[in-house]
Amino acid sequence: MKPNIFESLYADAVKKHPRHFSFGEPPSSIEVVEDAARKLNVRFPSAYRTFLITHGSGEIAFALVYSPDPASYWDIVKQNAKRNDSEEFYAFSDDQCGNYFGFSRKGGENVYIYDHEKGGWGNSEYADFYEYFADLSFRD
Repeated sequence: MKPNIFESLYADAVKKHPRHFSFGEPPSSIEVVEDAARKLNVRFPSAYRTFLITHGSGEIAFALVYSPDPASYWDIVKQNAKRNDSEEFYAFSDDQCGNYFGFSRKGGENVYIYDHEKGGWGNSEYADFYEYFADLSFRD
């Protein structure tokens, strides 16, 4: 999804449902985002990186977005250290039912899903973080 389309949808959703967007953590600095990526030995996809710097993380609307802040309960580094299911992928979110959404450590914008029932990672329906967040959070 193009960033300008996402930002327009985000602004509309905040106007319609401001309380849904009031529970997350504040935006992160570029330095904090880069430090978390370095600790994971990855480069965050541009949509995810921009979202963290612009909108923040945590529980936002109907999505959970892992945080680059090491003091956060949702710290992406700690959340991924808890899991030992893949050297190929890392999680940026979970559905709180045992499944994770993540990115490839090789790079790219595509979102992958870890299915706990199948015990592995696979393709998701989302081409990038913006599509993932829009699908979960921009509901009427």
